[in-house]
Amino acid sequence: MLLFIGDSVTDCGRLQPVGRGPAPALGHGYVAQVDAGLRSPRAGRLAEVVNMGTSGNTVRDLSARWDRDVVALRPSWLCVLIGTNDVWRQFDGRNPPAAVMPDEFGRTYDALLSRTRLLVEKLVLMTPFYVQDDRGDPMRRRMDEYGAMARWGSTSSWPSTRRSSGRGLRPSRATGCTRPARATG
Repeated sequence: MLLFIGDSVTDCGRLQPVGRGPAPALGHGYVAQVDAGLRSPRAGRLAEVVNMGTSGNTVRDLSARWDRDVVALRPSWLCVLIGTNDVWRQFDGRNPPAAVMPDEFGRTYDALLSRTRLLVEKLVLMTPFYVQDDRGDPMRRRMDEYGAMARWGSTSSWPSTRRSSGRGLRPSRATGCTRPARATG
């Protein structure tokens, strides 16, 4: 199983409570595009695709639902895209307690990855993004900071073996959400 988890960028109108099956159950975003690519005659069907994105989520919300939405489903591949709402809520002025500051984001993200590293064969970490050409823009700078944390995660503590084959487990890093990087291993 190839499981995607994150916020509205991943959700994109998926079927609730579990986005499983052909479109539109997977939503109308990049998860459905990945699934369509895997269904192409040239690609063959490598894995079932499941979308567990939830609109509005932060890394704090992912942590609260991680056991149910990741661990219990036992994916072989896990793709994580989170951080947009964590940053956006620091700038929207509506609900300051909902903002996830960098230290909490990093700790929580690393804890989730550390808990999961032996449960999956492949891991794809995707960076949150904010479309803004001005790199000096305060929200863009903050998003880039969160992107760096998401890109590298807790890679210093990856095990030398994985659960099924003994091959090394190394996370892939994608620089955007529309083209997940191929996992290495």
